[in-house]
Amino acid sequence: MEYKVAILLNKNYAKLRILSKKVLHRLYARRGQSSSRIILPEFDSFAEVLDPNPLFLSTEEPIPWSRLSECNLLIWEWGWTAVPAATVLGIRERMPNLKILLFTGPLDLFWRGLDYRDFELHLKAARASDAVGIMLRDMQSFYEHLLPHAFVFHMPVPLDLARLIPGKSTPRESKTVFLGAPVRFTGISTQLPISTFLTFRHLRDFDDELNGICFAYEKSEKVEAEEIIARLGLSHDIRIYTYMRPLFRFLKYMVQCRLGIYLPHSLVQGRLALMAASVGLPIVTSAEIETHKYLYPETTVAWYETAKATDLAHRLLTDDNFYKRTVETARERVGYYSVDHCAARMQKAICAISSNAAVRAPR
Repeated sequence: MEYKVAILLNKNYAKLRILSKKVLHRLYARRGQSSSRIILPEFDSFAEVLDPNPLFLSTEEPIPWSRLSECNLLIWEWGWTAVPAATVLGIRERMPNLKILLFTGPLDLFWRGLDYRDFELHLKAARASDAVGIMLRDMQSFYEHLLPHAFVFHMPVPLDLARLIPGKSTPRESKTVFLGAPVRFTGISTQLPISTFLTFRHLRDFDDELNGICFAYEKSEKVEAEEIIARLGLSHDIRIYTYMRPLFRFLKYMVQCRLGIYLPHSLVQGRLALMAASVGLPIVTSAEIETHKYLYPETTVAWYETAKATDLAHRLLTDDNFYKRTVETARERVGYYSVDHCAARMQKAICAISSNAAVRAPR
């Protein structure tokens, strides 16, 4: 079946943003990278998995109804503001036969940011959707109970393994530890990275030559991180970079590290773990994220278990067999997140809703 896909972005200038990212990757590719046509591990890319030339819509711009009428699938993300939900309901009213796929995004961020007075609107928009794609497999029952009408299936962001930096052995002489991103320590959107940095500080008790790198997405986040890291006595041992595009630049820093420590307390996708697995970087990471447990079954801990995390990180530094096994397991399992597997899962969902089959996605 040929798909013509529209994707609704919760931001202004949707098409311009997408084009800017693509141009940036193409320019960087000319400087020696392997490919200029990478499908990025982001929500925006779901449409490109099925349609090489999708229609990008914005919640802040008028809907191009004539172009949307050519589409047979709409993908949208369940943001916690009322705007995307209202936009989807408006589309459903005018296009009752359009197949609509809802991507749920981080469960905890939705409920922390939701205005309870808008919940009815959100439910109506969700019920107007035919299928629900979830980031983490172990959340399937939650969304089946919340939205029993829908076909619920695992829909992690696609990973373009063929076009990422090939997995390679990290130099054993490296003394750099990858400490993740973002690094916002406080506020409603924090992932509580404090555990990551306490673990790193404790790990330096075994080897004081270790240094760390981390990435902040915003200037205010970087200022906050610099202050807290200084109070932890780690200013001279950690470099804080502003997150950089294109993705190849970010991965270039990641592959220079010996190992990673990343202990977020949030129900995020686990994209950093996906990146680490693809380039052969072992990480100690938090167990509450299903992606982490799947890729790194021997090096996941509760996000606050800093002593256990330190022990595992130290073992990665000193036990070559454990290091190698951790890398190989992640490399083998990361194939599940490939673009081809993502496309197959989405196609299965579309077939199910097209035939009105009263089935649920297998666990």
